[in-house]
Amino acid sequence: MAATQPTADALSDNRAIPARLQSWKKSLDSVATLSGYGSLDLNLAEQNLARLFARVRSSDYPPSAGVPREKPPAPDLEEDGAAPVHLNIVIHVIGSRGDIQPFIVIGKTLKAYGHRVRLATHLAFRDMVKENGLEFFNIGGNPQELMMFMVKNAGLLPEFKTLRSGAIQHHRRDMGDIIRGCWRSCVETGDGTQGREAPGDSATDGADHLTAPFVADAIVANPPSLAHIHCAEKLGIPLTIMFTMPWSPTQAFPHPLARIRRYSTKPTVANFISYAVVDLLIWQGLGDIINRFRRKTLGLDILDTPQALTLVHRLHVPHSYLWSPALLPKPRDWSSNIDVCGFTFLSSASHYTPPEDLLAFLRAGSPPVYVGFGSIVVEDPQRLSLIVFEAIQKTGQRAIISKGWGGLGVSEVDVPENILLLDSCPHDWLFRHVSCVVHHGGAGTTATGLKLGRPTVIVPFFGDQPFWGSIVARHGVGPSPIPYRELTVDRLADAILMALEPSSRKKAHEISEVIKQESGTNAAISSFHHHLRDARIRCALCPFRAAVWWLKDSEVPLSAFAMAVLAEAGLIKVRHLELYRSKEYDTARDPGTPLIALVQVVLGSLAKFVTDVGDVSLEILAVISGQRRRKYSGRRSPDIEAEAIARAISASSGDPSAALAHTASLVTAACDPGKKRSDRRVGMREEKRSPSGITQWVPRAAARTEHLAQEVLDIIVIPPMEISLTLSKGFHNAPLVFHDNSVRDIPRATGIRSGLKAAGKELIFGVYDGVSGLVTLPRRGLKDSGAKGFIHGVGNGVGGFLSKPVAGLFGIAAYPLTGLHKHLKRSLAEEKQDHIKCARIAQGVSEYHRSSLEEREDVIRRWRVLTGNTH
Repeated sequence: MAATQPTADALSDNRAIPARLQSWKKSLDSVATLSGYGSLDLNLAEQNLARLFARVRSSDYPPSAGVPREKPPAPDLEEDGAAPVHLNIVIHVIGSRGDIQPFIVIGKTLKAYGHRVRLATHLAFRDMVKENGLEFFNIGGNPQELMMFMVKNAGLLPEFKTLRSGAIQHHRRDMGDIIRGCWRSCVETGDGTQGREAPGDSATDGADHLTAPFVADAIVANPPSLAHIHCAEKLGIPLTIMFTMPWSPTQAFPHPLARIRRYSTKPTVANFISYAVVDLLIWQGLGDIINRFRRKTLGLDILDTPQALTLVHRLHVPHSYLWSPALLPKPRDWSSNIDVCGFTFLSSASHYTPPEDLLAFLRAGSPPVYVGFGSIVVEDPQRLSLIVFEAIQKTGQRAIISKGWGGLGVSEVDVPENILLLDSCPHDWLFRHVSCVVHHGGAGTTATGLKLGRPTVIVPFFGDQPFWGSIVARHGVGPSPIPYRELTVDRLADAILMALEPSSRKKAHEISEVIKQESGTNAAISSFHHHLRDARIRCALCPFRAAVWWLKDSEVPLSAFAMAVLAEAGLIKVRHLELYRSKEYDTARDPGTPLIALVQVVLGSLAKFVTDVGDVSLEILAVISGQRRRKYSGRRSPDIEAEAIARAISASSGDPSAALAHTASLVTAACDPGKKRSDRRVGMREEKRSPSGITQWVPRAAARTEHLAQEVLDIIVIPPMEISLTLSKGFHNAPLVFHDNSVRDIPRATGIRSGLKAAGKELIFGVYDGVSGLVTLPRRGLKDSGAKGFIHGVGNGVGGFLSKPVAGLFGIAAYPLTGLHKHLKRSLAEEKQDHIKCARIAQGVSEYHRSSLEEREDVIRRWRVLTGNTH
């Protein structure tokens, strides 16, 4: 029996399955298989899993209170009445043209609010991004190759012939490049095309943003870009996930990439678990690449599988989903950090001039059927063309067929007179003139067809396309989707005729009227600004600017501009500044019980230790052999970055003052490979060895050895830290299982000193709360709930007495080791911060010289008021 899913018929597929995983245990009989068109089949039959996942989902994904909000609030202003702070926003998007277009709309609207917006995506979409007035950044990857690969390997696991061909390694390398490209888009000057242009391609156009320093203050991303949470964790900035299909665990429906067949399993449990299984498959395929990126490029701790699964959702990252709540309402178990906003549409109709042959064809008869598969690239376009042509002939309809990336109809196939082959044409113009639409089920194309009231036939190829096909069928706007591998002339002809029936047209008109009343773009922007309130992102002196520096002495967050003004006035010293983090993400384990803690230690710590030892062993071999890495991971070579910073500073109107110039030179030195400091850093540039240069190589090798000694020490620290910290947290959180509300927050260790303080705090409070709870908890229970509460309090008191002191004992080792580990990580990752500081300095210099005298005086006046120095 199929689990709850919009139309079971729409998801039925009995074709051969390329991959299969089955498990038989007591009370558990489950099968995971890969379907023929990119979704995961899960056959679940068990009795006890429901109780387990009921506990998990209640703790990790608290539902919203009351009736769920289908629309976010529309706060153009913050709660304090101030307009949204102006940010540097980078948008990470990978996918096809239809995946990019909604984010162009989002980007244009964010820009209208005063934000600087950079859209980071594939080079193929640069012109489309720039034509819409947004900054572009190339993250790599070829979307056309990706579409071809997905059609050939529609399952989440590839076919054996693909494994043998070496295509998997090629696409894994591409994903690694994309992930690193996403990081570069957060911190790099320019548009990311240096050295990556196609022959004859000109990447630069002299625009100011190509020389203006850029460091992201916030990230917007779609889930497949993968780097989003890791970049946000590194920079300490807000992240918002936006997407056109569900990616958050829910009991209401399964993951769009999964199809579930259950036996004794409750449908809500089966739906919920499907998200973790899809996450697991993605992590198994790309987890090593992501961990290498975290360790080598970002200087972050690597993640094990328990940590990585549903990481974004455990951290309650805001999500704004871009579909109509009339089609798919917000599930009741989605918490307040998730909004369903509505469709976004990139309008091109007003700027489009149709060719004469298209106008003549439209005038020549009744409205035609539209057939097009967009960015889909098929292996045999001639076969698909013949099926479409014959189906159209069988229906007796006229048709406009879009060639698309797959070259539909361009092979040696005779085109009937009642069919017009068309190149690129805006859907929002064309769909107004057709009777119904036949397409692949991409979210953007589906949304446009529904908004314009056109009955829809969906032929899904992979991914979420079957999901949207099922949504269309459920609302009666068209027939059940026809998977591409099952497409025949008769099935397509019958589906078109069904879509042309009056009932389908009526339903399409009704849905159209509802969607036209929505404003998905405005709702998404309001959702974004609404969730920014959780981040302390404002400058203390310039409320409209983002804080990027932290003044340690007074704990005052400052914008780049405010820092430049105060440095120019001699009111602050550079050594008192550090990079500000407006949002923290704790990706460490937080087990709910000692048993879970033990399982996580066994599963995760050993794998982490082996990975760390392997990485450092390679570093040691590199030092012994005298070789150096050829590039500094995660960004351009330092000489290019230093040159960009220098250009930005010199481009400012006028010369900076001596104080500000000195400030810039101090930090820019870190990016200059000619400076002594960068020579001490491991892996910052290629070194040419020669007999005459041996005297220079020896001290550098010694510096690299010192760097590696720190890495070895960190590796030694990690296993006992992981074990003791996880067990301490497990015992600390154990009373929460029984609703003991006296459990304190877990202390934080950010360095050696704070680690020692946290250890003492955990031990003292653990012993005190454990002993005193034997008296206070029963007394509180008796006062609140009588005899029943007294018994419950006795149980909580005994449980706390057994667990809280143990948490303190493990904490004696856990928190000092954690502090030492974080101190070492900061030291090892210091070089990765230098170019960010360079860019922030240059940003401040540039903004200083673009500002008015009144703006600068206002900053100084506010500073004097804030510090109490009015003279």
